[in-house]
Amino acid sequence: MSDYRNSYREAQREYFWTLPRASLALVVTLIVLCGVGFGLNYLGFAQFAFFNPKYEQVRRNTFEQSQAYVESQRRDIQNLRLDWIDATPEKKAAIRSVALQRINGLPPEVAAMPEVVSFRNELMGETK
Repeated sequence: MSDYRNSYREAQREYFWTLPRASLALVVTLIVLCGVGFGLNYLGFAQFAFFNPKYEQVRRNTFEQSQAYVESQRRDIQNLRLDWIDATPEKKAAIRSVALQRINGLPPEVAAMPEVVSFRNELMGETK
């Protein structure tokens, strides 16, 4: 009977890595790798969500300090001033509110330009 037990144990050890067990190990390995992939992807999104507002703020500040942005804001205020000069009293009220909002939102270097300051003073003088 001991030969029978030994041969049974040997057959059992040989069967350990047969097709069903190897396929089960392969499926488990694939599931673990997919889980690790999704986990790393989530960490990437979490990192993106944390750092992206900082990158975007730097990009925004760089854009607002660019010469093209400053010139476009100055030109926009000049166009509002030209519209203001030729406007009727009803249109002046609308232009005044839009112009004051835009002037208040300007970067300091644009808001300090002489033509912007004089236009703002002219707009504020209309209300008094």
